[in-house]
Amino acid sequence: TDMMPLQGINRSIVKYGLESLNKSKRPGLKAILETAAIEKIGVYEIGFMIGPRLNASGRIDSALTALRLLCTHDLEKAKTWAVALNDVNQERQLMTAQMTEAAKTLTRHKDEDRIIIVQDESFHQGIIGLIAGKLTDKYYLPSIVISRRDGISKASARSISGFNIIEAIRKSDNLLINAGGHPMAAGFTIETQKIEMFMESISAYAKENIKGEMLERKLRIDAPLPLGVLTLELYKQISRLEPYGNGNPEPVFSASGTVDFIRTVGAEGKHLKLTIDGMSAIAFNQGSLFLKIRVGDKISFAYSLALDTYNGGNKLQLKIKDILR
Repeated sequence: TDMMPLQGINRSIVKYGLESLNKSKRPGLKAILETAAIEKIGVYEIGFMIGPRLNASGRIDSALTALRLLCTHDLEKAKTWAVALNDVNQERQLMTAQMTEAAKTLTRHKDEDRIIIVQDESFHQGIIGLIAGKLTDKYYLPSIVISRRDGISKASARSISGFNIIEAIRKSDNLLINAGGHPMAAGFTIETQKIEMFMESISAYAKENIKGEMLERKLRIDAPLPLGVLTLELYKQISRLEPYGNGNPEPVFSASGTVDFIRTVGAEGKHLKLTIDGMSAIAFNQGSLFLKIRVGDKISFAYSLALDTYNGGNKLQLKIKDILR
């Protein structure tokens, strides 16, 4: 569930670990799968469904609940703890959403700024890293979120490709109590009275070391792959590259086609559901394009392949990464 590259021995651990997990009879794991409605464990389920539930208790409550769930041999107790973790995770999601909105209101970066730094007494120390990640996703700038307290404050940071955030933080080592992390994510503690000096120091470092081209979001496309050649057999061959993750990203292809059907789905029409040249497609977090694309439009797009097993089906689906009209 962390940012280790899926290469070499790491990829082997995950590949064979997933096989083992899917055969596991451990009551705690079975309970959390039931609560989260997971039928098969893959990297997505580990990273976005199981991991966050286990993490949530340690973030805003006691990590003992997760430990007890994983250690128990009693299925009924496991079910109780799995439900408790689910509830805590939902609370964590709500807190993260609320505090992220608060952080956005505190964000006052100028065009020439190269890093976002926000601080507030209301920020829960257990979720400041999640808030920083949300800010980086929205503004595509390195972000530091500080949970300000009397005396000692804690901070968490997230970065963009090409900017080593822990190296940047350690340039101000003389102002910090401690710091740790890796190039994309880090955390540190600092005397509250030194926060302003730290902000000035790291802002100057970021302005000097983050160049304009680093602030452009880039989408890697591995190869053109027309829709007419897609088959279940081809999908199976591509799937041999799994498990995907950091260091072994899911292959992304490009194609073009005609829109046969389009509508928004999800809360507040956040996502797009399309049919392109007869193929089912989903475009997550791209609902805003609904008013710009019409049935009959010819579009070019980047996509990855997935298998849609809804209602017992077994058909290919396109996961749209980006769309050009």
